Amino acid sequence: MLGIAYYSLFMIIGVIVADKLFKEKDIYFKIWSGGVIGNITLMCGIMPFAFIFGFSLISHILLGVVALGLCLALCDGFSFKKSVPNKTALSVGVLIFSVIFVLLENHILVPHSEGLSTGQSTYGDTAMHIGFITSIFQSGKFPPEFNLLSGNRLCYPFLVDSLSSSLCIFGTDLRTSVLVPSAVISALTIMGFYYFSKELVGYKAAILSMILFFFGGGFGFIYFLDGIVENPENFTRIFTEFYKTPTNHIDENIRWVNPICDMIIPQRTTMAGWCVLLFCLRMLIEAIKTEKRKIFIVLGIVSGCMPMIHTHSFLALAFISAFCVLLFYSDSQGKKNYIINWSIYAGLAFILSIGQLILWTFSHSVGNENFLRFGLNWVNHTDSYIWFWVKNLGITALFAIPAWFSQSKFNKKFSFGFLGLFILCEFVIFQPNEYDNNKLFFVVYMLFVCFVSGFLVKAYDKLNGVPARCFIAVLFVFLGIFSGVLSLLREFVSGGEYLFFTHEDVDASEFVKKNTEVDSVFLTGSDHRNPVAVLSGRTIYAGSELYVYYHGYKDEMYKRYEDMRRIYESRNESELMHNLHYVDDVDYIVISDRERTEYDITLDAFDSLEAVYHNGGTTIYKVNEIN
Repeated sequence: MLGIAYYSLFMIIGVIVADKLFKEKDIYFKIWSGGVIGNITLMCGIMPFAFIFGFSLISHILLGVVALGLCLALCDGFSFKKSVPNKTALSVGVLIFSVIFVLLENHILVPHSEGLSTGQSTYGDTAMHIGFITSIFQSGKFPPEFNLLSGNRLCYPFLVDSLSSSLCIFGTDLRTSVLVPSAVISALTIMGFYYFSKELVGYKAAILSMILFFFGGGFGFIYFLDGIVENPENFTRIFTEFYKTPTNHIDENIRWVNPICDMIIPQRTTMAGWCVLLFCLRMLIEAIKTEKRKIFIVLGIVSGCMPMIHTHSFLALAFISAFCVLLFYSDSQGKKNYIINWSIYAGLAFILSIGQLILWTFSHSVGNENFLRFGLNWVNHTDSYIWFWVKNLGITALFAIPAWFSQSKFNKKFSFGFLGLFILCEFVIFQPNEYDNNKLFFVVYMLFVCFVSGFLVKAYDKLNGVPARCFIAVLFVFLGIFSGVLSLLREFVSGGEYLFFTHEDVDASEFVKKNTEVDSVFLTGSDHRNPVAVLSGRTIYAGSELYVYYHGYKDEMYKRYEDMRRIYESRNESELMHNLHYVDDVDYIVISDRERTEYDITLDAFDSLEAVYHNGGTTIYKVNEIN
């Protein structure tokens, strides 16, 4: 409970700060913006203390003291502006949050009769994120180490995972430390999307855009209706097969996922990135319209904190802002103040972000051929260009062009940065996995879902008196969300379906935590469900290709995989000792069912090593210094 209390302190501080910044706004806006500010304060505020004292209890106490002092200094009353929330928007928001929370609860380290289980979408990425959480918490190192490839700094945006590590510092159990921030940040993301959309297209269209975005999908459901009467299994397989859903079906080139299923639930960095990005986009609109300097200051500070929360969101915001500063110059009331305001925004963002970019982003990506390369037409390698986007985006693609032409002059200008980002992503791949460009495409999609929703609401109003108006409206909403709802149902059914870690894995991880040094390096197999790296937070020699390869370590990974093969497949003690000379930082070797499945292991070869742990099929050997 102490960890939750510590987290709550920053939420309270955020709301107090928001009250001072946005006095004219209602309480709901302040809760939303304050929640975003509070999360950023904890995620980024710990960094200067952690650089000096490590990611430790003392660093968190010092941050807490500073934060509490700030709270007391600012807390001179709270302005409650009366406001009645839109009941429909509130109901839709609660429904979306309920779906997300249920999926989080039945996907994250779910207790199982055989150990710990997970769901379909979290079977992959969640192991990596939990490993980062436990590694940061257990090791206390800052900057954190990439515990899936020993000897390397963690350059993946880790701040949302370190947020959960902060809760663990105060005794919160691992599952709760993941669930609570995820639930809070998800709620803030929903609110952020509503406020962003409402500012662009009004509250009615904002409600529709929430439905189409969070529950939406393309026309992928058509692939499951073929012969449904004669063969109903073609439809029911949605709920039983692994990743054969109407929003994620590679065999049919369905690549545009439902954002809840495949972005928010499994991808914690994207979830946190959207939370902050939507706040910044909403502030960007207000800054342009009002030209208030304090909004530009807020934008500069918050955006400057973004690189290690979510680099893709930071890049998207920077790109969109660059278009805005040029396009809205002619509309400004005072050219001098306009230049000063945008300079403040850019200057603060640069000062706060450059250290993160140099230390983590550029140091890993610059000169790495796996990043920033030409790649035409994203992941579409089989369909015609238009059909690919139509079947993947559904009604958003069908109405995107007329919806754009129906927008106000401001909205059209504002959209050019998003359109430029779309074109850029069609020609440039920004990371080792080309599919991950969707983290930028989704930012464009956010805007156009709003535009299409506004267009459809206007069309509905113009059809006043037409008898079939309600039927047409329901039909369009159905077409917009049917694929997404089916995918969400599949995700719910999959909750707890996939065994993640057995009781034997959990017991082994507890031994490792209690009986090995925090800076120990373990040689294990490459299965991503690695109890040493994930549950114990220890560093392993080389982890799963799912993570290491797509983080840009391809060459080093394959070299280490060969080292691992030689060691595990040693035929006798002499050969083992010889092969261990190829690695100089391995302290322990793990042999479990996973390693026996991956390698042809001769157990007698390891007899010369000290077996410090043995339980069931898992044995951990200590590697003594080799002369």
